[in-house]
Amino acid sequence: MTGDSESPALRRLIFRPARLILIGLICFNFIYIGRVATQRYLAFETGAFDLGVYAQPLWNFIHGNGFYLSLQDATGSLRWADHIEPILFLIAPIYALWPDPRTLLWLQAAGLSLVGLPLFGLAARRLQNEWAALVIVLAYFLLPAAQAVMLFDFHAVTLAPLFLLSAFFFLDRALALQGQSLWLWPDAPPLNDTAAGDKRRPTEQTETASPHRAYGLAGLFFLLALSTKEDISLHMFMIGLYLLALRRRWWEGGSLMIVGLIWFYGAFEVLIPFFRTSGKQSLFVGWFETLGRTPAEIALAPLIAPDKVLSLFLRPDNLPPLAMITIPLALLPVAGLPFLAMAVPSLAFSLLSQNPTPRQFETWHYTAPMLAFILLAAIDGLARISYYGPRLLSRLRPFSRPVSPPAITTGLTMLLLITALTYQYLRGYSFLSALPEWPEVTAHHQLGRELAATIPPEAHVLAQAQLVPTVAHRQEVAIWSGPLDTAYDYIWLDLSHPRLPNRFNAHAEFLTGMIIEHSFGSVAAKDGYLLLKKGAERIPLPEELFSFTEYEQLPATAQRFEAVFGDTLQLVAVQPDVRRLATSETEPQVILYFEVLRQPAEEYYLFIYRLDQSGAITGATDYAQPALYWWPTSRWQTGDQRQVRVNTIPWWTGDKTVFGYAIGFSRRDDPWDVSARLPIGLTGAVNPPGSQPTDNNTLLPIIAFRRVAGLPRPSPLTILLED
Repeated sequence: MTGDSESPALRRLIFRPARLILIGLICFNFIYIGRVATQRYLAFETGAFDLGVYAQPLWNFIHGNGFYLSLQDATGSLRWADHIEPILFLIAPIYALWPDPRTLLWLQAAGLSLVGLPLFGLAARRLQNEWAALVIVLAYFLLPAAQAVMLFDFHAVTLAPLFLLSAFFFLDRALALQGQSLWLWPDAPPLNDTAAGDKRRPTEQTETASPHRAYGLAGLFFLLALSTKEDISLHMFMIGLYLLALRRRWWEGGSLMIVGLIWFYGAFEVLIPFFRTSGKQSLFVGWFETLGRTPAEIALAPLIAPDKVLSLFLRPDNLPPLAMITIPLALLPVAGLPFLAMAVPSLAFSLLSQNPTPRQFETWHYTAPMLAFILLAAIDGLARISYYGPRLLSRLRPFSRPVSPPAITTGLTMLLLITALTYQYLRGYSFLSALPEWPEVTAHHQLGRELAATIPPEAHVLAQAQLVPTVAHRQEVAIWSGPLDTAYDYIWLDLSHPRLPNRFNAHAEFLTGMIIEHSFGSVAAKDGYLLLKKGAERIPLPEELFSFTEYEQLPATAQRFEAVFGDTLQLVAVQPDVRRLATSETEPQVILYFEVLRQPAEEYYLFIYRLDQSGAITGATDYAQPALYWWPTSRWQTGDQRQVRVNTIPWWTGDKTVFGYAIGFSRRDDPWDVSARLPIGLTGAVNPPGSQPTDNNTLLPIIAFRRVAGLPRPSPLTILLED
């Protein structure tokens, strides 16, 4: 009878519309994010940092070599030399079941998707509204800073939001069972579990339910959160401080503060120096040298040197990252200040660092430790405004019709939904964005995996950073940075990779090294991939290596041109390629497609010019693009179809709203000699408006960009004339 009577209640508990949608959102986010992340891996868009630095030590551990890591041998031979992440002991058995870097990507997608469960539970209890809680979860999935965490390689700390929010969920329940509240201003209502479908009276629940189990689960999840990264210890201290100072929970708050301080000291002052070469402090201490020389000094800097901290905090470049975590959530975290304050350790790490990379919240993973607190602050802010908003309005407009708290909640929820969707369109990575992230996996990438499979597992490999995850399952692997290091058995590069520019003539230096260093010979050279083996026969590089400069079909989305340089080369299309995830190379790339009308009688040098908003020339490239370095125009034949990826760009346009690119061919290796440039003729009607040649008919404007919400987007060339 009991089971029969509980069955309808269980169905009501599960099959509520908001909860069914929640499950659908979680499953969809898991599948979508997992697919995009694995596409990035298959397209060689992940890297040694930070997928390779997890794949190699995990592979070594399951093969009995500890968490050995050769990728950072200069700092220490174990993963613990950089980060203390005991959670890897729990990840290792999972990795042993499917030893593949994609296991980590799917695990990360699962952890960050499951965040929706405790987030929904906390929001439903705080707001007493499951639909508002559902929008909070959706806003989290749409948050570009969270999507960057989900998609940028793998990091153990990305599991921290799930553990922290789960810990808060059970802590909230433990306190509520005692008639206390985790929240303040206002306190949460008594526990009636409306979000859980329990219809018992609050007093009846309190009498029959014990907080001990909830405390135990909260403690377990707090420990799991600590195991994801050493700096979670400072967040634990802040949680304890909140409980002790603002909620008067002496036992809970004091325990978390003590545990946080012990783990901070043990990780930063004992374990990391022990595992690092020569017992040095953490690598990241150097990012804060103006605040202190040790982790303890840096952590105490707000008390010891508040003027220095304030000066660093008030830097203008700190405003964009703060906007990235508040504006997409309709500024609600600002109203949830008590919980937002718990994110201070990670915010301080990003905002006070001398390295600008941690401030790029929508590019890298640095918001992972603070995500839980930002989301809690959004929940708390919504609840606080809903509670105090009607009271404030009644004082400001005493004779107007009163507005109820549920009405405020509904209005703010709709505002949050609209803001999250709009911001996602402007700056997100999903299919809802104007600039979605979906890497294309081609036959070129499949060829790369086939070449990787030919490298013996016992071989020591020196590889390009983006290729490292594919060959990380071995005892020794390192990142190629220029020289041909004879300490390795194989060297593997992809000369065509978008992230292998020819800056400072790096490709020429590599070729020079191949000529001078006789220890290596090529065993595979095809479509841009070059695999060198120590001791292999030295043979001339085959033409197959340079097939990456050829194309068969034009992309459907490319802008068509019919522009002839001299009477030799015809530009037929231009394809923009804007890359922004996990890269500091923020300048838009373009791919140029040419047809060779006549074999060039001499070498022609291609230069790309930067145009300002009026169309004036403000810069030019100084090194050959990789495709032209390896297969220069002097080798182009009549009838050839050649493509050139422009990825070696010396300028920065981050402060420009409107800018563009133009191209020109010159008989001399000098971008400013107008007399040496080939004249340009437009022969067809497909050329876009605004592409009329300039600078004595020697430069062709090919594309314009306008920054919208801070991101460059391809725009009509005519915008260069409008301004």
